[in-house]
Amino acid sequence: MKKNLFVKLIALALGFSACHDPSELGFGLGTDGKLNAIFTDTVSVQYSTVLSDSSVNGNGYYILSGKAVDPVFGDVEAVAYFQPSFLPQFNSSGNYLTNADGSLLYDTLSLKENPIIDSLAIRLYCDGSRVFGDTNAISTFRIHRLKNVMKSSNYNSDEKLEYDPQPIAEFSFNLPQLRHDSTNALMAKFVYLPKEVATEMVQAAHEAKGNNDEFLKKFKGFAIVPDKNNKAIYGFGTGLINLSGLNSSMIPYWHYSGDTTSTYYIFNINGPRYTHYDFNRSKTALASLSKSKNEMPLNASTDRLYLQAGSGISPKIDLSALKYLGKDMKVAKATLEFQIDASKLSPQFGKQFYMTLAEADAKNQQRRNSANQLVYLYNGQGDVTVGDQYVLSDTTTYFNVDITQYLQKQIFKGDLNKQLLLLPGTPTTTTGTLILSNDNLSRLVFLKPRLLLYYNRY
Repeated sequence: MKKNLFVKLIALALGFSACHDPSELGFGLGTDGKLNAIFTDTVSVQYSTVLSDSSVNGNGYYILSGKAVDPVFGDVEAVAYFQPSFLPQFNSSGNYLTNADGSLLYDTLSLKENPIIDSLAIRLYCDGSRVFGDTNAISTFRIHRLKNVMKSSNYNSDEKLEYDPQPIAEFSFNLPQLRHDSTNALMAKFVYLPKEVATEMVQAAHEAKGNNDEFLKKFKGFAIVPDKNNKAIYGFGTGLINLSGLNSSMIPYWHYSGDTTSTYYIFNINGPRYTHYDFNRSKTALASLSKSKNEMPLNASTDRLYLQAGSGISPKIDLSALKYLGKDMKVAKATLEFQIDASKLSPQFGKQFYMTLAEADAKNQQRRNSANQLVYLYNGQGDVTVGDQYVLSDTTTYFNVDITQYLQKQIFKGDLNKQLLLLPGTPTTTTGTLILSNDNLSRLVFLKPRLLLYYNRY
């Protein structure tokens, strides 16, 4: 039996040597320096594409607006909602200033009597990392006032907010128009709003006396709504609160009688904010996916798996078949190998480069802990609010995910009835970790994956 396994191992290793580095496949895993682990890529791991019932993107680094047609994932419309906020106070090093209780200190907008309002500008900054569709075509947008103030808790991307039907401003541009003529750097787009909105804004800010919560309760925000004929979607950075100036903002200007210059105040867009997405997949291979039917087996999608940020679409990996390998299995190395379907790549819809793993629950949703927080896999552990970082190289068609530690832990627990989700991620402030990313529409399509598994017997 051992001889047959050894022969099979050598044959498989030779067969894969053209596309795999031997060290990656587990050569030298034995304690004596010899090839003594059993290798298989034939375990009947089940794969599918699933759809999350909710895709939270509130308070992200970007808000998106526009319309585009993705040839793989279908039509999508994005509407940006946001509410301006006071700027926090910083010291000369750029660090936040806080109250005694640790809460942020905010700037105070103080007015003298009888200010004369000059203008109000929305400064929309697009850094180019969140653009999708035909960005050479001219896109038109309209700004509407929300009918109610936004809540401070997170929003799902399928939630809609009511706004006044009559827009207060309209603007058009394409991506080349945002580039500086000589440096080619992307510049902000300034959109001017009616003076009465500016009057309301500065008065509410003055009365709040630096209390950001009070200002947010009084001043209703805005929706950026795309024209129905648009062909591109743009992401406008709200970003980390910092002093770089590379974020979107709102700037009212005013002066007093006798002044020769205007006074201004910068409101950031780090208050409540999110993007509403409306997807139409009816003419795509993903047409059967819905909230009531949220899983599509691999064989029902021409042996392909789909991943798209913002939409809740992600691959699911069912590991339960591994239990049939026996309880005496000791995992030496386990790698999920995903091959990118290059035929589905498009320069208009960027690749998703960062990914992470999480366990799926019985409803194909990312598992949550007892505090209702989304949890991930981190160093083989579960129930943590950040996940391991896996990064796609732009120079390869393969994407490998190491699940060795996780499988070792599950075998020790005697629990291999597990399903994992491969999720789009965005880096956190902790090096090498990610959380779910829904503030963009980057995507990937994978050919049928393989589990490259090396294991020993006790």
